[in-house]
Amino acid sequence: MRIERVIGRNFQEASEITKRKYGIDCMVLSTNKVGGSTEMLVAVDSSSAAEEIPSVMADAAGTKVATASFRSVVDFTPAAAAMQPAPKAPLTDPTASVEGSRMVEAIRTELVALEKRLAQIGEAGDAVALKMSIVGLGVSASYANGITGEGSSANTIAKKIADEICVGSLHDLDSQKQMLFVGPSGSGKTTVVMQAAATLVSAGAKDAATVSSLRDTRVGSRERFFTLADAAGLEAHWGSAHAEVRVIDSGGMDLSRIQAGEAATENRDVVVCLPSYMNRATAQQWINATTQAAGVVISHWDQSMLPLGLLAMLAELNVPLLAVSTGAAPATPLESLTNESIRIGLEHVMQLAVSQSQTKVA
Repeated sequence: MRIERVIGRNFQEASEITKRKYGIDCMVLSTNKVGGSTEMLVAVDSSSAAEEIPSVMADAAGTKVATASFRSVVDFTPAAAAMQPAPKAPLTDPTASVEGSRMVEAIRTELVALEKRLAQIGEAGDAVALKMSIVGLGVSASYANGITGEGSSANTIAKKIADEICVGSLHDLDSQKQMLFVGPSGSGKTTVVMQAAATLVSAGAKDAATVSSLRDTRVGSRERFFTLADAAGLEAHWGSAHAEVRVIDSGGMDLSRIQAGEAATENRDVVVCLPSYMNRATAQQWINATTQAAGVVISHWDQSMLPLGLLAMLAELNVPLLAVSTGAAPATPLESLTNESIRIGLEHVMQLAVSQSQTKVA
Protein backbone atom coordinates (compact mmCIF):
# COMPACT_ATOMS: atom_id res chain seq x y z
CA MET A 1 0.00 0.00 0.00
CA ARG A 2 1.27 3.50 -0.81
CA ILE A 3 -0.06 7.04 -0.61
CA GLU A 4 -0.40 9.18 -3.75
CA ARG A 5 -1.17 12.91 -4.03
CA VAL A 6 -3.40 14.18 -6.81
CA ILE A 7 -3.88 17.87 -7.62
CA GLY A 8 -6.59 19.33 -9.85
CA ARG A 9 -8.01 22.75 -10.57
CA ASN A 10 -11.18 21.69 -8.76
CA PHE A 11 -12.67 18.70 -6.95
CA GLN A 12 -14.15 17.21 -10.12
CA GLU A 13 -10.84 17.34 -11.99
CA ALA A 14 -8.90 15.84 -9.06
CA SER A 15 -11.50 13.06 -8.86
CA GLU A 16 -11.28 12.32 -12.57
CA ILE A 17 -7.47 12.18 -12.46
CA THR A 18 -7.61 9.83 -9.47
CA LYS A 19 -10.14 7.59 -11.19
CA ARG A 20 -8.00 7.38 -14.34
CA LYS A 21 -4.73 6.73 -12.58
CA TYR A 22 -5.69 4.50 -9.67
CA GLY A 23 -9.19 3.18 -10.36
CA ILE A 24 -12.40 3.75 -8.44
CA ASP A 25 -11.61 1.36 -5.59
CA CYS A 26 -8.73 3.32 -4.06
CA MET A 27 -9.08 4.78 -0.56
CA VAL A 28 -9.44 8.55 -0.20
CA LEU A 29 -7.54 9.81 2.85
CA SER A 30 -8.30 13.52 2.60
CA THR A 31 -9.45 16.27 0.27
CA ASN A 32 -8.18 19.82 0.82
CA LYS A 33 -8.48 23.17 -0.92
CA VAL A 34 -4.96 24.57 -1.47
CA GLY A 35 -5.00 28.07 -2.94
CA GLY A 36 -6.92 27.81 -6.18
CA SER A 37 -6.42 24.03 -6.50
CA THR A 38 -7.85 20.89 -4.95
CA GLU A 39 -5.52 18.32 -3.36
CA MET A 40 -6.64 14.69 -2.89
CA LEU A 41 -4.62 12.10 -0.95
CA VAL A 42 -5.42 8.47 -1.82
CA ALA A 43 -4.11 5.09 -0.73
CA VAL A 44 -3.46 2.55 -3.51
CA ASP A 45 -2.11 -0.98 -3.66
CA SER A 46 1.49 -1.27 -4.87
CA SER A 47 4.11 -4.01 -4.86
CA SER A 48 6.78 -1.32 -4.54
CA ALA A 49 5.29 0.31 -1.45
CA ALA A 50 8.51 -0.20 0.49
CA GLU A 51 10.27 2.14 -1.93
CA GLU A 52 7.73 4.93 -1.54
CA ILE A 53 7.84 7.60 1.16
CA PRO A 54 4.47 8.16 2.88
CA SER A 55 2.85 11.39 1.71
CA VAL A 56 -0.02 11.87 4.15
CA MET A 57 0.18 15.01 6.28
CA ALA A 58 -1.66 14.63 9.60
CA ASP A 59 -2.63 18.08 10.90
CA ALA A 60 -0.86 19.68 13.85
CA ALA A 61 -3.73 19.05 16.27
CA GLY A 62 -3.64 15.34 15.53
CA THR A 63 -7.12 15.29 13.97
CA LYS A 64 -8.09 11.79 12.98
CA VAL A 65 -8.00 11.29 9.19
CA ALA A 66 -11.17 9.67 7.96
CA THR A 67 -10.75 7.20 5.11
CA ALA A 68 -13.48 6.21 2.72
CA SER A 69 -13.85 4.22 -0.44
CA PHE A 70 -13.33 6.35 -3.51
CA ARG A 71 -16.69 5.06 -4.73
CA SER A 72 -18.37 6.73 -1.78
CA VAL A 73 -16.58 10.07 -2.31
CA VAL A 74 -17.30 10.49 -6.02
CA ASP A 75 -20.43 8.97 -7.59
CA PHE A 76 -19.57 7.60 -11.01
CA THR A 77 -22.88 5.67 -11.31
CA PRO A 78 -24.89 6.53 -14.44
CA ALA A 79 -28.07 8.54 -13.79
CA ALA A 80 -30.37 5.69 -14.83
CA ALA A 81 -28.69 3.28 -12.46
CA ALA A 82 -28.65 5.86 -9.67
CA MET A 83 -32.47 5.88 -9.61
CA GLN A 84 -32.57 2.24 -8.58
CA PRO A 85 -32.56 1.60 -4.82
CA ALA A 86 -29.09 0.54 -3.72
CA PRO A 87 -28.79 -2.72 -1.77
CA LYS A 88 -28.19 -2.22 1.90
CA ALA A 89 -24.58 -2.79 2.85
CA PRO A 90 -23.41 -3.95 6.27
CA LEU A 91 -23.01 -1.05 8.67
CA THR A 92 -19.43 -2.00 9.38
CA ASP A 93 -16.73 -4.05 7.74
CA PRO A 94 -14.48 -5.24 10.60
CA THR A 95 -11.70 -6.40 8.26
CA ALA A 96 -11.55 -3.13 6.31
CA SER A 97 -11.72 -1.13 9.54
CA VAL A 98 -8.80 -2.98 11.09
CA GLU A 99 -6.67 -2.79 7.92
CA GLY A 100 -7.44 0.91 7.46
CA SER A 101 -6.55 1.69 11.07
CA ARG A 102 -3.27 -0.20 10.77
CA MET A 103 -2.39 1.64 7.57
CA VAL A 104 -3.09 5.08 9.02
CA GLU A 105 -1.22 4.24 12.23
CA ALA A 106 1.80 3.00 10.23
CA ILE A 107 1.86 6.21 8.18
CA ARG A 108 1.63 8.39 11.26
CA THR A 109 4.40 6.44 12.98
CA GLU A 110 6.66 6.83 9.93
CA LEU A 111 5.98 10.55 9.66
CA VAL A 112 6.64 11.12 13.36
CA ALA A 113 9.92 9.21 13.09
CA LEU A 114 10.93 11.23 10.03
CA GLU A 115 10.14 14.52 11.76
CA LYS A 116 12.17 13.52 14.82
CA ARG A 117 15.19 12.57 12.69
CA LEU A 118 15.05 15.87 10.84
CA ALA A 119 14.63 17.83 14.08
CA GLN A 120 17.75 16.14 15.53
CA ILE A 121 19.96 17.72 12.87
CA GLY A 122 18.76 21.18 13.85
CA GLU A 123 16.24 22.03 11.14
CA ALA A 124 13.36 24.40 11.87
CA GLY A 125 9.78 23.12 12.02
CA ASP A 126 8.70 24.95 8.88
CA ALA A 127 11.60 23.44 6.91
CA VAL A 128 10.59 19.99 8.14
CA ALA A 129 6.99 20.54 7.05
CA LEU A 130 8.12 21.80 3.64
CA LYS A 131 10.38 18.81 3.17
CA MET A 132 7.57 16.42 4.04
CA SER A 133 5.31 18.17 1.52
CA ILE A 134 7.92 17.72 -1.21
CA VAL A 135 8.28 14.05 -0.33
CA GLY A 136 4.51 13.79 -0.61
CA LEU A 137 4.77 15.10 -4.18
CA GLY A 138 6.97 12.15 -5.17
CA VAL A 139 10.50 13.39 -4.44
CA SER A 140 12.75 10.85 -2.72
CA ALA A 141 13.66 11.63 0.89
CA SER A 142 17.40 11.61 0.14
CA TYR A 143 17.03 14.12 -2.69
CA ALA A 144 14.67 16.28 -0.62
CA ASN A 145 17.37 16.50 2.07
CA GLY A 146 19.74 18.02 -0.46
CA ILE A 147 17.44 20.71 -1.87
CA THR A 148 15.74 21.96 1.29
CA GLY A 149 16.98 23.60 4.44
CA GLU A 150 16.27 26.40 6.83
CA GLY A 151 15.14 29.46 4.89
CA SER A 152 14.26 27.52 1.74
CA SER A 153 11.55 29.03 -0.43
CA ALA A 154 9.46 27.80 -3.33
CA ASN A 155 11.56 29.74 -5.82
CA THR A 156 14.94 28.58 -4.51
CA ILE A 157 13.89 24.92 -4.44
CA ALA A 158 12.37 25.14 -7.93
CA LYS A 159 15.60 26.67 -9.24
CA LYS A 160 17.76 24.00 -7.60
CA ILE A 161 15.77 21.18 -9.22
CA ALA A 162 15.57 22.89 -12.62
CA ASP A 163 19.32 23.63 -12.67
CA GLU A 164 20.18 20.01 -11.89
CA ILE A 165 18.05 18.54 -14.69
CA CYS A 166 20.11 17.55 -17.72
CA VAL A 167 18.04 19.06 -20.54
CA GLY A 168 18.91 17.58 -23.91
CA SER A 169 17.44 17.02 -27.36
CA LEU A 170 16.84 14.18 -29.82
CA HIS A 171 19.37 15.93 -32.05
CA ASP A 172 22.06 15.31 -29.39
CA LEU A 173 21.88 11.53 -29.96
CA ASP A 174 24.26 9.73 -32.33
CA SER A 175 22.85 10.04 -35.85
CA GLN A 176 24.51 6.71 -36.73
CA LYS A 177 22.45 4.83 -34.15
CA GLN A 178 18.83 3.74 -34.23
CA MET A 179 16.47 5.09 -31.57
CA LEU A 180 14.51 2.37 -29.77
CA PHE A 181 11.54 3.78 -27.83
CA VAL A 182 10.41 1.73 -24.83
CA GLY A 183 7.76 2.46 -22.24
CA PRO A 184 4.62 1.25 -20.47
CA SER A 185 1.48 0.35 -22.37
CA GLY A 186 -0.94 3.26 -22.62
CA SER A 187 1.76 5.89 -22.16
CA GLY A 188 1.36 7.27 -25.69
CA LYS A 189 4.63 5.68 -26.80
CA THR A 190 3.57 4.95 -30.40
CA THR A 191 2.36 8.52 -30.82
CA VAL A 192 5.68 9.76 -29.40
CA VAL A 193 7.53 7.56 -31.92
CA MET A 194 5.72 9.34 -34.77
CA GLN A 195 6.31 12.74 -33.21
CA ALA A 196 10.01 11.96 -32.73
CA ALA A 197 10.36 10.96 -36.39
CA ALA A 198 8.50 14.13 -37.42
CA THR A 199 10.88 16.17 -35.24
CA LEU A 200 13.96 14.68 -36.91
CA VAL A 201 12.50 14.97 -40.42
CA SER A 202 11.74 18.66 -39.85
CA ALA A 203 15.42 19.11 -39.00
CA GLY A 204 16.51 17.47 -42.26
CA ALA A 205 17.07 13.86 -41.14
CA LYS A 206 15.76 11.97 -44.17
CA ASP A 207 16.46 8.56 -42.61
CA ALA A 208 13.78 9.32 -40.00
CA ALA A 209 11.01 9.45 -42.62
CA THR A 210 10.47 5.70 -42.12
CA VAL A 211 9.49 4.14 -38.79
CA SER A 212 9.33 0.53 -37.69
CA SER A 213 7.68 -1.44 -34.91
CA LEU A 214 8.76 -4.69 -33.31
CA ARG A 215 6.12 -7.40 -33.35
CA ASP A 216 3.15 -6.59 -31.12
CA THR A 217 0.48 -9.23 -30.50
CA ARG A 218 -2.05 -6.88 -28.93
CA VAL A 219 -5.34 -6.68 -30.79
CA GLY A 220 -5.49 -3.69 -33.13
CA SER A 221 -1.89 -2.60 -32.52
CA ARG A 222 -0.78 -3.17 -36.12
CA GLU A 223 -3.69 -1.17 -37.57
CA ARG A 224 -3.13 1.64 -35.08
CA PHE A 225 0.59 1.81 -35.89
CA PHE A 226 -0.01 2.21 -39.63
CA THR A 227 -2.86 4.67 -39.05
CA LEU A 228 -0.61 6.92 -36.95
CA ALA A 229 2.23 6.61 -39.46
CA ASP A 230 -0.10 7.65 -42.29
CA ALA A 231 -1.34 10.62 -40.24
CA ALA A 232 2.27 11.71 -39.67
CA GLY A 233 3.18 11.28 -43.35
CA LEU A 234 5.74 8.54 -42.63
CA GLU A 235 6.58 5.23 -44.25
CA ALA A 236 6.14 2.28 -41.90
CA HIS A 237 7.45 -1.28 -41.43
CA TRP A 238 5.95 -3.88 -39.12
CA GLY A 239 7.38 -6.79 -37.17
CA SER A 240 11.11 -6.05 -37.46
CA ALA A 241 13.66 -3.26 -37.31
CA HIS A 242 15.18 -2.62 -40.73
CA ALA A 243 18.75 -1.36 -40.73
CA GLU A 244 17.83 1.79 -42.64
CA VAL A 245 15.13 2.80 -40.15
CA ARG A 246 16.14 5.46 -37.61
CA VAL A 247 13.17 5.37 -35.20
CA ILE A 248 11.81 2.09 -33.78
CA ASP A 249 8.79 1.36 -31.60
CA SER A 250 9.33 -1.51 -29.12
CA GLY A 251 5.64 -2.41 -29.52
CA GLY A 252 4.04 -4.34 -26.68
CA MET A 253 7.32 -5.23 -24.98
CA ASP A 254 6.60 -4.87 -21.27
CA LEU A 255 8.95 -4.13 -18.37
CA SER A 256 9.73 -7.78 -17.61
CA ARG A 257 10.84 -8.42 -21.20
CA ILE A 258 12.96 -5.28 -21.21
CA GLN A 259 14.60 -6.37 -17.95
CA ALA A 260 15.20 -9.84 -19.43
CA GLY A 261 17.15 -8.25 -22.27
CA GLU A 262 14.75 -9.14 -25.07
CA ALA A 263 15.10 -5.64 -26.55
CA ALA A 264 18.28 -5.63 -28.64
CA THR A 265 20.11 -2.46 -27.61
CA GLU A 266 23.38 -2.95 -29.52
CA ASN A 267 24.06 0.08 -31.71
CA ARG A 268 20.79 1.63 -30.49
CA ASP A 269 19.99 4.55 -28.24
CA VAL A 270 17.22 3.48 -25.86
CA VAL A 271 14.74 6.30 -25.22
CA VAL A 272 12.27 5.76 -22.37
CA CYS A 273 8.78 7.20 -22.84
CA LEU A 274 7.14 7.99 -19.50
CA PRO A 275 3.70 9.56 -18.93
CA SER A 276 3.73 12.63 -16.70
CA TYR A 277 1.31 10.98 -14.24
CA MET A 278 3.55 7.94 -13.55
CA ASN A 279 4.85 7.58 -9.99
CA ARG A 280 8.57 7.86 -9.32
CA ALA A 281 9.19 4.23 -8.29
CA THR A 282 7.67 2.72 -11.45
CA ALA A 283 9.37 5.29 -13.68
CA GLN A 284 12.74 4.45 -12.11
CA GLN A 285 12.16 0.74 -12.82
CA TRP A 286 11.77 1.51 -16.53
CA ILE A 287 14.91 3.63 -16.58
CA ASN A 288 16.94 1.01 -14.69
CA ALA A 289 15.64 -1.80 -16.95
CA THR A 290 18.03 -0.75 -19.71
CA THR A 291 21.82 -0.83 -19.50
CA GLN A 292 21.95 2.94 -19.88
CA ALA A 293 19.02 4.98 -21.12
CA ALA A 294 19.98 7.63 -23.66
CA GLY A 295 17.25 9.84 -22.29
CA VAL A 296 13.58 10.27 -21.47
CA VAL A 297 10.62 11.72 -23.33
CA ILE A 298 7.65 12.64 -21.12
CA SER A 299 4.19 12.30 -22.66
CA HIS A 300 0.92 13.95 -21.56
CA TRP A 301 2.92 17.06 -20.65
CA ASP A 302 1.11 20.00 -19.05
CA GLN A 303 3.21 23.09 -18.43
CA SER A 304 0.73 24.34 -15.82
CA MET A 305 1.26 21.29 -13.58
CA LEU A 306 4.72 19.79 -13.93
CA PRO A 307 5.44 16.29 -12.53
CA LEU A 308 7.77 17.23 -9.67
CA GLY A 309 8.51 13.60 -8.73
CA LEU A 310 9.58 12.62 -12.26
CA LEU A 311 11.68 15.74 -12.80
CA ALA A 312 13.43 15.38 -9.43
CA MET A 313 14.14 11.73 -10.26
CA LEU A 314 15.76 12.71 -13.58
CA ALA A 315 17.87 15.30 -11.77
CA GLU A 316 18.85 12.76 -9.09
CA LEU A 317 19.77 10.03 -11.63
CA ASN A 318 21.32 12.51 -14.12
CA VAL A 319 19.22 11.09 -16.97
CA PRO A 320 18.70 13.56 -19.86
CA LEU A 321 15.22 14.93 -20.52
CA LEU A 322 15.21 14.91 -24.33
CA ALA A 323 11.75 16.28 -25.08
CA VAL A 324 8.09 16.36 -24.05
CA SER A 325 4.90 15.52 -25.92
CA THR A 326 2.18 18.12 -25.48
CA GLY A 327 -0.55 16.64 -27.70
CA ALA A 328 -1.92 13.55 -29.43
CA ALA A 329 -1.38 14.63 -33.06
CA PRO A 330 1.25 12.24 -34.53
CA ALA A 331 2.61 14.86 -36.96
CA THR A 332 3.31 17.41 -34.21
CA PRO A 333 7.05 17.64 -33.42
CA LEU A 334 8.15 17.02 -29.85
CA GLU A 335 8.91 20.09 -27.75
CA SER A 336 12.37 20.73 -26.35
CA LEU A 337 12.54 22.42 -22.95
CA THR A 338 15.03 24.71 -21.25
CA ASN A 339 16.05 24.79 -17.62
CA GLU A 340 14.40 28.19 -17.36
CA SER A 341 11.02 27.01 -18.65
CA ILE A 342 11.15 24.09 -16.21
CA ARG A 343 11.95 26.46 -13.35
CA ILE A 344 8.93 28.62 -14.09
CA GLY A 345 6.61 25.61 -14.12
CA LEU A 346 8.11 24.15 -10.95
CA GLU A 347 7.56 27.40 -9.06
CA HIS A 348 3.80 26.89 -9.37
CA VAL A 349 4.07 23.34 -8.05
CA MET A 350 6.33 24.42 -5.21
CA GLN A 351 3.96 27.24 -4.23
CA LEU A 352 1.33 24.59 -3.56
CA ALA A 353 3.81 22.62 -1.45
CA VAL A 354 4.77 25.73 0.53
CA SER A 355 1.10 26.58 1.08
CA GLN A 356 0.49 23.04 2.35
CA SER A 357 3.47 23.16 4.73
CA GLN A 358 2.48 26.54 6.15
CA THR A 359 -1.05 25.30 6.78
CA LYS A 360 0.32 22.30 8.65
CA VAL A 361 2.67 24.37 10.80
CA ALA A 362 -0.12 26.82 11.66
